[in-house]
Amino acid sequence: MEAELFINTVTALMGLLFIAATSALLLKRLHFPYTVGLVIIGIALSFVADNFQGLSQGLETLKLSPLLIMFIFIPILIFESAFGTDVRLLLKNLVPTMVLAAPGLLLSTGLIGLIIYLLTPL
Repeated sequence: MEAELFINTVTALMGLLFIAATSALLLKRLHFPYTVGLVIIGIALSFVADNFQGLSQGLETLKLSPLLIMFIFIPILIFESAFGTDVRLLLKNLVPTMVLAAPGLLLSTGLIGLIIYLLTPL
């Protein structure tokens, strides 16, 4: 029983790594952002795993905690995006970026706070 669980888990992990690697090549060829493509592929895989029971045997054992996502996956994705940023282009567009980013941050913080205030008893 444990050997079968181990085999299913390893097979699922290898399958996910294969999908991530091939999608990286495909997304680079299509000039599509890698992180956005991974989200779309992840949603599609979730749909497939929910509707086809035979494919989800190994995926059921892969549980991701919120802390794992917060401290492992998000920093890696942010680093990958920052590493691929063209610094000269960023410096060229620094003023418009900051003019849009600062009010956007304040606006989104206010809207999220208002929605939480209205929908929850906080």
